[in-house]
Amino acid sequence: MPKKEFPYNDKYASVYDSIWITNDFIGGEVQHNVNKVGEILTKDMKWLDCGCGTGYLLSKFPGYQRAGFDLTPAMLNQAGQVNKDLLFLRQKNILEDEPEWHNQWDLITCTGQPWSYLDTIHDIEKVAGHLAAYTKKGGTCMIAIIDIADYIKAPNYHSFHYYHDIPVNVPVITSIIWDLKEEDAYHQAIIFPSADQWIRWMGKYFKKIEVSYYALPSPPIYVPRKVLICTEKREPGDDTPVEVHNPPFVLTDDKKIRYLTKSEIEKRFTFPGINPRVIDLPLSYFLERMKPWQVSFWKRIVKKLIGK
Repeated sequence: MPKKEFPYNDKYASVYDSIWITNDFIGGEVQHNVNKVGEILTKDMKWLDCGCGTGYLLSKFPGYQRAGFDLTPAMLNQAGQVNKDLLFLRQKNILEDEPEWHNQWDLITCTGQPWSYLDTIHDIEKVAGHLAAYTKKGGTCMIAIIDIADYIKAPNYHSFHYYHDIPVNVPVITSIIWDLKEEDAYHQAIIFPSADQWIRWMGKYFKKIEVSYYALPSPPIYVPRKVLICTEKREPGDDTPVEVHNPPFVLTDDKKIRYLTKSEIEKRFTFPGINPRVIDLPLSYFLERMKPWQVSFWKRIVKKLIGK
C-alpha cells in the first residue's frame, strides 16, 4: 500500500489516541513528552506542534499561545475538538516549507514522527531543516525519535555525531525501515533515522543537543525512547562543534530510567570495567566519550593498570 494511501480517515482518527497515546504501553512516553514541554514552555512563548495529529499534546496546555498542523483533515478535526483556543490549525505537508514561519516560534515540537511517512531519508533531512528554520533564536526544537542503537547489541556499533568523524570505507547505519500492521491500517516502509543521524542534521543548526530518555515499561525488551532537545540556534556561518549532552543511565528494577551521578560516572567510565547494564543501553555514550579508536584511550588504560 503506498504511503499516501494510509487510512487516516475519521474512523482511524477516532481511535488513534487509544492506540498510540493513552494505553499502558505508550502512555508513559507521551507523558514524558508532556513533561518536557512543561519544563520549557512559558505563557509568553509561541509554540508550534508539527504533525500535531489529534492535538493531544497541545490539549495539555490550554491558555498558551500554541498552534499545530497535520496532513489529514480527520486528525485535524479531532485536534480542533479538544483545542478551542489555538492560534490556528492548518492542513499541511511537513515536507513543504513555510517561509513566513521562519524564526517565529519559541518552541517547535515534533513528537509523533510524521516525517517517518516520507519516501526517502533525504526528504526527512529537508524536514529537519524546516524545523530548525521555524525555531526562533533562543528557542527550542524538540524531536521524539526511535533509535536503532537501542535495539541492537552489536559490540562494534559506533556512534558518530559529526560527519568528519565517520571513517573511510566503514558503512554507517543511518536509519531503519519497518512495517506495522494494525486492524484497519498497514503502515509500510516507515523510516526512522538513527539518533546520530538526527544529531548530525540538527547539529548544523543548533550548538547544543540534549538527549532525554524514557524507558518503555513492557517486555520483551525495555527499550529506552529518546527525545532530542535542540537549543542555542546558530548564527549563519557558525560551524563550531555541537555540544551533545547524552547522560549515561541504568534501568532500575522497576524499569525506569535513573541517570548516573557524577561519582558513578567517574567510577564507571575511567577504565574499561564498565557495568554491562550501562553498555547495553546508551552504547553511543560509551563510544563517544571513551573513543577506544584513539591512542589516548589506551594510554589511560595502561596508566590505570600500572597504578600511575
